[in-house]
Amino acid sequence: MNMKNLTGLLIVFCILFAGTNLMAQKQDSRTSSDIEKVVIKLQQKVLLSSDQTSKVRTILNNYIQGDQSAEELADAQKKIENLLDEKQKEKYNIIKEDWWKGVKKVSKAD
Repeated sequence: MNMKNLTGLLIVFCILFAGTNLMAQKQDSRTSSDIEKVVIKLQQKVLLSSDQTSKVRTILNNYIQGDQSAEELADAQKKIENLLDEKQKEKYNIIKEDWWKGVKKVSKAD
Protein backbone atom coordinates (compact mmCIF):
# COMPACT_ATOMS: atom_id res chain seq x y z
CA MET A 1 0.00 0.00 0.00
CA ASN A 2 1.33 3.39 -0.83
CA MET A 3 1.06 6.52 1.30
CA LYS A 4 -1.89 8.00 -0.67
CA ASN A 5 -4.01 4.89 -0.17
CA LEU A 6 -3.14 4.75 3.52
CA THR A 7 -4.00 8.43 3.99
CA GLY A 8 -7.28 8.01 2.11
CA LEU A 9 -8.19 4.99 4.17
CA LEU A 10 -7.40 6.87 7.37
CA ILE A 11 -9.62 9.79 6.29
CA VAL A 12 -12.50 7.43 5.50
CA PHE A 13 -12.24 5.78 8.93
CA CYS A 14 -12.17 9.17 10.65
CA ILE A 15 -15.28 10.32 8.78
CA LEU A 16 -17.12 7.08 9.61
CA PHE A 17 -16.16 7.30 13.27
CA ALA A 18 -17.22 10.95 13.53
CA GLY A 19 -20.54 10.21 11.82
CA THR A 20 -21.29 7.27 14.08
CA ASN A 21 -20.40 9.28 17.17
CA LEU A 22 -22.63 12.17 16.07
CA MET A 23 -25.57 9.83 15.46
CA ALA A 24 -25.16 8.30 18.93
CA GLN A 25 -25.11 11.76 20.54
CA LYS A 26 -28.29 12.75 18.70
CA GLN A 27 -29.99 9.56 19.93
CA ASP A 28 -28.96 10.26 23.53
CA SER A 29 -30.13 13.86 23.24
CA ARG A 30 -33.49 12.80 21.82
CA THR A 31 -33.98 10.22 24.56
CA SER A 32 -33.05 12.76 27.26
CA SER A 33 -35.49 15.23 25.76
CA ASP A 34 -38.24 12.59 25.66
CA ILE A 35 -37.56 11.61 29.28
CA GLU A 36 -37.73 15.26 30.29
CA LYS A 37 -41.13 15.65 28.59
CA VAL A 38 -42.51 12.65 30.48
CA VAL A 39 -41.11 13.93 33.78
CA ILE A 40 -42.57 17.41 33.22
CA LYS A 41 -45.94 15.88 32.39
CA LEU A 42 -46.00 14.06 35.72
CA GLN A 43 -44.75 17.16 37.53
CA GLN A 44 -47.60 19.24 36.11
CA LYS A 45 -50.33 16.65 36.60
CA VAL A 46 -49.40 15.63 40.14
CA LEU A 47 -47.77 18.90 41.27
CA LEU A 48 -44.36 17.48 42.16
CA SER A 49 -41.85 19.53 44.10
CA SER A 50 -38.49 20.20 42.46
CA ASP A 51 -36.89 17.55 44.68
CA GLN A 52 -39.52 14.98 43.70
CA THR A 53 -39.11 15.91 40.03
CA SER A 54 -35.37 15.39 40.25
CA LYS A 55 -35.83 12.00 41.89
CA VAL A 56 -38.40 10.92 39.27
CA ARG A 57 -35.95 11.96 36.53
CA THR A 58 -33.22 9.84 38.14
CA ILE A 59 -35.52 6.84 38.56
CA LEU A 60 -36.63 6.99 34.92
CA ASN A 61 -33.09 7.40 33.61
CA ASN A 62 -31.99 4.37 35.61
CA TYR A 63 -34.94 2.34 34.33
CA ILE A 64 -34.41 3.30 30.69
CA GLN A 65 -30.66 2.70 30.85
CA GLY A 66 -31.21 -0.66 32.56
CA ASP A 67 -32.56 -3.85 31.02
CA GLN A 68 -36.17 -2.62 31.31
CA SER A 69 -37.42 -5.92 32.69
CA ALA A 70 -40.85 -6.25 34.26
CA GLU A 71 -39.09 -6.39 37.63
CA GLU A 72 -37.26 -3.11 37.00
CA LEU A 73 -40.49 -1.50 35.82
CA ALA A 74 -42.29 -2.56 39.01
CA ASP A 75 -39.34 -1.26 41.06
CA ALA A 76 -39.40 2.11 39.26
CA GLN A 77 -43.17 2.39 39.75
CA LYS A 78 -42.85 1.60 43.45
CA LYS A 79 -40.04 4.13 43.94
CA ILE A 80 -42.06 6.87 42.25
CA GLU A 81 -45.20 6.04 44.20
CA ASN A 82 -43.21 6.16 47.45
CA LEU A 83 -42.18 9.74 46.65
CA LEU A 84 -45.78 10.95 46.57
CA ASP A 85 -47.97 12.21 49.37
CA GLU A 86 -51.63 11.15 49.63
CA LYS A 87 -53.10 13.90 47.43
CA GLN A 88 -50.43 13.33 44.81
CA LYS A 89 -51.12 9.59 44.86
CA GLU A 90 -54.79 10.22 44.16
CA LYS A 91 -53.91 12.28 41.10
CA TYR A 92 -51.20 9.80 40.07
CA ASN A 93 -53.62 6.87 40.23
CA ILE A 94 -55.85 8.65 37.70
CA ILE A 95 -53.09 9.20 35.14
CA LYS A 96 -50.58 6.44 35.88
CA GLU A 97 -51.67 4.01 33.16
CA ASP A 98 -51.37 6.59 30.37
CA TRP A 99 -48.25 8.13 31.90
CA TRP A 100 -46.45 4.78 32.05
CA LYS A 101 -47.42 4.13 28.43
CA GLY A 102 -45.52 7.31 27.61
CA VAL A 103 -42.53 6.10 29.61
CA LYS A 104 -42.58 2.77 27.76
CA LYS A 105 -42.64 4.59 24.40
CA VAL A 106 -39.53 6.50 25.41
CA SER A 107 -37.82 3.33 26.60
CA LYS A 108 -38.58 1.51 23.34
CA ALA A 109 -37.23 4.43 21.31
CA ASP A 110 -33.88 4.07 23.05
